[in-house]
Amino acid sequence: DIQVFSQFRELCDLNLNHNLLSWIEPDVFRPIFNLKKLNLAYNRFVYLNSTLFKHFSQLIELSFAHNQIKYIERNTFSSNSFASLKILNLKSNY
Repeated sequence: DIQVFSQFRELCDLNLNHNLLSWIEPDVFRPIFNLKKLNLAYNRFVYLNSTLFKHFSQLIELSFAHNQIKYIERNTFSSNSFASLKILNLKSNY
């Protein structure tokens, strides 16, 4: 449900590690305007595409460590959405 975070507009740090996630609705994070850190480590992501990250203008740290990422769509991390990104953790994917 893309409204799941609508009550958390001021959330700055979101930790969703160890949740067996493999897919996220593209606009699910849209209501979280001030998100600075997003931890999606230790899940089951295999594919990352650019539509998931179109609303992350304030994001400083993003972790997809310890997933199963095999493919990252071209230009996924090159948009203006990541102007503030300082740390991108993709370690231990296979």
